[in-house]
Amino acid sequence: MARLSDNYTKREQKQSRVFTCELYPDSSSYDCDMLLRRLSYYWDKYYYILHDKDVYTEEDYDKYLSENKYEPDWVIGQRKKPHYHVIGVNGSPCMLGRAAKKFGVPSNHVQPVQKFKNTVQYLIHLNNPNKYQYEPEEIITNDESLPTILKRKQEAEEKADMLLQFILTSDVCSITELSKYAIKNHLWDELRRGQHIYTALLNEKRFINESYNCRNQANEIQAEGQ
Repeated sequence: MARLSDNYTKREQKQSRVFTCELYPDSSSYDCDMLLRRLSYYWDKYYYILHDKDVYTEEDYDKYLSENKYEPDWVIGQRKKPHYHVIGVNGSPCMLGRAAKKFGVPSNHVQPVQKFKNTVQYLIHLNNPNKYQYEPEEIITNDESLPTILKRKQEAEEKADMLLQFILTSDVCSITELSKYAIKNHLWDELRRGQHIYTALLNEKRFINESYNCRNQANEIQAEGQ
């Protein structure tokens, strides 16, 4: 655990393994390219991407007004200044003040990360469909597991719809076959949670099929009798 220091403010003494900051290519207070190059020396894992197609949104406007007394000097829809989103991962917890030195920027530009996966996914706006969608290939990193991190977690409704469509459009009538399908398509958690619902759907399908077959047999017998 990092040692607390009297040289750091209370905020700078906050500890985490993951921190994020923004770097601006046109900054006059630091050499942006140099700070990006040194990430590999100071962080066990690092991720960064250039956002040069972001625009101001209503959410940005509301946040600005909540923090300032005056109107912003930009308008909704205006393109933002190009900036890099940077994430650094340390092997063990360190203080925010130390993380700022590793990034090479003032500590008030650095934030500790609580939700690591969501923060990495934000680099391409994966879970923000209303924002510009950057390509995964634009992220610079030394983490080979990045493709796994960027897999969007399927919403429960999507998983439920996949299981329902499989029941409706296939010949499956057993929980065994449905389970095989769920495991193969990474839907096991949804099937396990809603097993009673999917069992009821299978029983309903089986009943409908049996009723349909009985009617057909009755019609065939009646036709033969005529």
